Amino acid sequence: MPEPVDYSQRGAWAVGYRAGASAEGAKGHPELGIWYPGLNPDGVDEAITYDFMLKSPDFGPGPGEVEGHALADAPADSEHGPYPLVVFSHGYSANAPWYSNLPEQYASHGFVVVAPEHIEQDWFENAASVIQRPVDITQTLDYIEAATEPGGALAGLVDTSRVAVVGHSFGGYTALASAGATLEMNTLNERCATLAPDDPKTFLCLPLAGREADLAALAGLDAVPEGNWPSFADPRVTAIIPIAGDAYMFDGVGLSEITVPMMAIGGTADTGTPFDWGVQLAYDEVSSPYKALVGFEGAEHMFPANDCADMPWTMDFLYAEQICNDPVWNRQEAHELLHYFSTAFLLDTLAGDEAAALALSPDEAQFPGITYATTIAAQ
Repeated sequence: MPEPVDYSQRGAWAVGYRAGASAEGAKGHPELGIWYPGLNPDGVDEAITYDFMLKSPDFGPGPGEVEGHALADAPADSEHGPYPLVVFSHGYSANAPWYSNLPEQYASHGFVVVAPEHIEQDWFENAASVIQRPVDITQTLDYIEAATEPGGALAGLVDTSRVAVVGHSFGGYTALASAGATLEMNTLNERCATLAPDDPKTFLCLPLAGREADLAALAGLDAVPEGNWPSFADPRVTAIIPIAGDAYMFDGVGLSEITVPMMAIGGTADTGTPFDWGVQLAYDEVSSPYKALVGFEGAEHMFPANDCADMPWTMDFLYAEQICNDPVWNRQEAHELLHYFSTAFLLDTLAGDEAAALALSPDEAQFPGITYATTIAAQ
């Protein structure tokens, strides 16, 4: 029987961080942040300030900072590599450092984590990101593969045969699309046509419903497909974790194209991506033999983001209430459970960790305030 591990807490590795790489080495392609298992022989405090520029004009001017727990440019622990890879995809027009608690957690448990900064601003122009975000994932994986070659910046550090995509909100859409879910605009238009004008889901519909011709042109298609669209999948993706992920752009057929392991996580009171259009829809329709649903009862949309005490730029932020506060959950308690489930899933699916698999069994993964469903018992 494997020894129990507390997956809610940091792992055994120090966390290193490198910034500034580009998926294509040129302007117009996403910049990448990279977290990795590092060495800290002097035992110095793992403290870092992540700098970034706010993307949307609605967010206000200027740069922002996030206080994190990593070591800038720390030496990598190459001796115990190569490590599985996690690609982290942030929410629409957000920044990866808003969620630094997640890549830091995963790196401390023996993963290399790379986060592309998707280039986007205005939600009402998000059609371009529907097409571009899966391309960003492919470009990111291409960069990592090249960097792991002998003499590369990550030589010997990454096992590119074991790849998960973890994403929040529109990053959850990105994870689903990268794993093979295919668009089907007729279903989206029908869903949106049935909504009352005051339904919060209308916010999700406004940029996309009825815009299938624009999307097809952005995708380089000669005509709008009558049914499901061509896949945006990258075959290198071997597991996904959509968190409050936008599944509503796919129909059941499109979601059923996903066969890799999936854990869908979200808040049951989410008004950003409502549970039935995100987490529940993905869990019900994905055909993966190994899938799990983790519902944070009563949680809103932004609980995966960092505690705002570590994000001073949110003090003057227009949407601070939505980012910083949850009606039910204390941020630290929510993060501990988010870390528990997602870390164990990654260790199970990418590293074959028996203790992690046990931690996700229905008998073990029982916590107050969590709704949990899984097919793991059948494995």
